[in-house]
Amino acid sequence: MTDLRGPRNFDEPGIPLAGLTQQLATRHIRETKAARTPPRRMTTTNLDRARESVAETHAKKATDHALWQSTQRPEFSREVRVFLWRSMHEGHKIGEYWARMDNPTYQNRGYCTICGHNVPETLEHILLECADPAREQIWGLAEDLWRHKHPKWHPLSYSLILGCGQVTIRDPQTHRKLAGATRLYRMLLSESAYLIWKIRCVRRIDHSDDPDWRPHREYVHNEWYLCLYFCTFNISH
Repeated sequence: MTDLRGPRNFDEPGIPLAGLTQQLATRHIRETKAARTPPRRMTTTNLDRARESVAETHAKKATDHALWQSTQRPEFSREVRVFLWRSMHEGHKIGEYWARMDNPTYQNRGYCTICGHNVPETLEHILLECADPAREQIWGLAEDLWRHKHPKWHPLSYSLILGCGQVTIRDPQTHRKLAGATRLYRMLLSESAYLIWKIRCVRRIDHSDDPDWRPHREYVHNEWYLCLYFCTFNISH
């Protein structure tokens, strides 16, 4: 009988099938693909911006791995996790995605229909710059809720939103981590950003960019509080 075993000191690559699980195999495949795929330019840029923004405001410089892990925080809803992950990759079909197309009809989709056809509709514009009243209302609600117990509201930036899962709120005197405040801040930024994105999609897709359509302020108010309620419910269960 032929002995199929290798030499004693031979380094056998791979994983023994006897100890292989589906989870382990999936993770290994993803890591192998990631190692072979060069990073996208915009992904690298967003990671660097998020890292610097979090470090400036919260004195914590995160690695790429930590930033990716932070988009999957348990306090985030599944939809928010997907949104943050895709946003870090600049994977939404907006702005430059349409501008690269040859058809002028499609190219026009790359511009903001509220602020004018000369304003590219980037995600940063949608979340922080657009004149949409719903956007301004949502960030106002987030800031007001935060200021009930915390006097300092950090100026918002696109990179801070992307890296919000890495933000840690600390006691200004003892520098001890405030777990409840940290969870709240992460939820405020992530859920508010995602709601702004959802309302934008409803306006542009469901209502075909109807210039007369605007969500009622009461609707926006209720949707925002509903998002936070489901977040806290999921954490407690």
